[in-house]
Amino acid sequence: MSDRAAPTPAPRERRTPDAGPGGPDTPSGTQVREGLPSSGDPDLDAAVAYALASKSPATVRAYEADWRHFAAWCASRDHASLPAHPTVVASYLAAHAGGVGGVERLKASTLQRRMAAIGAYHTASYHPNPCQSPEVRATWHGIRRQLGWTKNRAAPAITEVLRQLADTCDPDRYIGLRDRAMLLVGFAALLRRSEVVALDVADLVLVKRGLEVRVPDTETGVRRPRADPELPDVRAVPYGEHPETCPVRAWLAWRQATGLTSGPAFRPVHPRARVGHYPTASIRRAQRLTDLAVYRAVQSAARRAGLPTPLRYRSHSLRAGAAVQAAPVASDQELMRAGGWASLEVVRSYTADSRIWEDPVAGRLGL
Repeated sequence: MSDRAAPTPAPRERRTPDAGPGGPDTPSGTQVREGLPSSGDPDLDAAVAYALASKSPATVRAYEADWRHFAAWCASRDHASLPAHPTVVASYLAAHAGGVGGVERLKASTLQRRMAAIGAYHTASYHPNPCQSPEVRATWHGIRRQLGWTKNRAAPAITEVLRQLADTCDPDRYIGLRDRAMLLVGFAALLRRSEVVALDVADLVLVKRGLEVRVPDTETGVRRPRADPELPDVRAVPYGEHPETCPVRAWLAWRQATGLTSGPAFRPVHPRARVGHYPTASIRRAQRLTDLAVYRAVQSAARRAGLPTPLRYRSHSLRAGAAVQAAPVASDQELMRAGGWASLEVVRSYTADSRIWEDPVAGRLGL
């Protein structure tokens, strides 16, 4: 499957005439994204636009599509969409969970994403989030129970699994060198897939003990200052004990084979291009990969490795696998800092299974 870089479509935007976001009265030419109702207050509209701009472009595009769906449903029933009453949101979820009232039945995972979009638009507009209300929570819990829905989480690629994935990457082909480097660096630095493809060559600095990986902020597209104590932008990746799974050696092999000196660290290559038999100049001219390439690299390696459930291994398997692997030797607070997670609750969703054997109460019952 080709992983050629595709240009990321720019979010559709509209300008309000004369005033408001994007107009002459709005500082910095702030724009309001399509689908977001105008409050009539240019300053408030600008604040809302900035709040949504704090999200990654892919997240904003998903929110826009989900919000348009919810707003259209509200309009067809003469309900206000912003602010929406909690009972309106609950009715929306119930209708689409059961496919009643002439609407399409949606999967629970889709409805969960719709709730995230509805909440984001309300929060950005300084309205209470109706999805946090008792009415919506009760409806959502009922939907999950009736449909028997559970999160389809990516299987964690712990070190043992990662070794199998890396072993399938052909070192005689450029795509094999690249995918091995992406897998191992992404795992060792606990990177999101968007962070993997956002890396530049200059972000991977070789030092005596390994690599210092400067993680770009994929929400804003800028590099954070080193002094940020809550979310460090530089992650240390030491040389591995085993050369075949060493992320530092894997990165150096890819960089040296392609002659990359600047620009995107990982780029599209022809899947059959053999090392030494393909013009590297074309690789150096290539654009940045999309984050879909990380997903494809993991999926392809999982199938080649013959894993029992290859479809469960996705790009997030790298980050999740590193957290699970490190749980016995690192605290949740350490993992939160190392992987740039926003909350301990998320980290604990990965480490909970490992923690149950840390001095269990049953072991102190004198049995």
